[in-house]
Amino acid sequence: MNKKIIFGLILCSFLFGFVALAQEAEISADDFGLSEPTLLPNHTFYFLKDWWRDTKLFFTINPVKDAELRQEIANEKLLEIKSMIEADVEESVLKKAREKYQIQQRKLEAAIEKIQNREDERTEKFRDKFFEHQVLHQKILEKLEQTVSEETLQKIQEMRIEHIDRFKESMFKIGQQEQVQERLENALQNIQGSEFKDFENLDIIGRIRERIENEEKNQILQKVEGNLRQNFTEKIEALPIEEKEEIEEFFQALQGNAENQLRILEKIQEQAQERIETRERINVGVETIQEKILEQERQRDQEQINKPDNTDKGSSKK
Repeated sequence: MNKKIIFGLILCSFLFGFVALAQEAEISADDFGLSEPTLLPNHTFYFLKDWWRDTKLFFTINPVKDAELRQEIANEKLLEIKSMIEADVEESVLKKAREKYQIQQRKLEAAIEKIQNREDERTEKFRDKFFEHQVLHQKILEKLEQTVSEETLQKIQEMRIEHIDRFKESMFKIGQQEQVQERLENALQNIQGSEFKDFENLDIIGRIRERIENEEKNQILQKVEGNLRQNFTEKIEALPIEEKEEIEEFFQALQGNAENQLRILEKIQEQAQERIETRERINVGVETIQEKILEQERQRDQEQINKPDNTDKGSSKK
């Protein structure tokens, strides 16, 4: 009897661990080696912060240092946007902040072009950090998509698409093309996340790959996707199929876009046709996420019903 109790406790701990690990770590300023922003664009004296940034850039001669500073400023600008959204700052201020962030990303791309042929230790370190930080930008933007209002959502989605377009160009300019896969995979591995972050990263890589028209470059990201799918499949195979509820909880706990998650799972499901136990686990995930999508649709429909009828109000005024 004692052995059965001990085994049951071990199994529960094992399953709870998997569900807990599905929760993705919150990205903070510390992930960029920065402090949380306190002086934000809606503050009266924010112009002093921009003035100091411009002053440092003006006196920077080394092109690698210039690229490092521009990456740091882009990081700060995005963290400021994140803080303002969390503080429910008005849209007019957010709009200006988004525009300045996008300008900084364009300047960063231009700075990268100036160092693409350099081969030294500092440049190599910057290249590795660049991949890591740009992936973090995508993760922050993805998180914001899940939390903002309908009004702001489209703006964040547009921001994310432009960021992807900048990132996909810069990743092939910053160094040797044959090193892109290794640098990208290292960045994905180094960033903190859940035990199943490979699944979460598949969405990011898929979005980037869809924007790449060059076949040779597209294939590089296909290899990254393939390795991420393989890693995730190996980890999901460790989940005991007998405990269906726990597997459902794991997939329910996954954060991000449910439609994209379903598309990724169906791809993994397709590749696991001959592995019955793996397919059974993925089937549980597919069913769980399909239900999550239906629930989200029900919530959206309810929100539309609860919205005040502005048309009636306008006609009554006339």
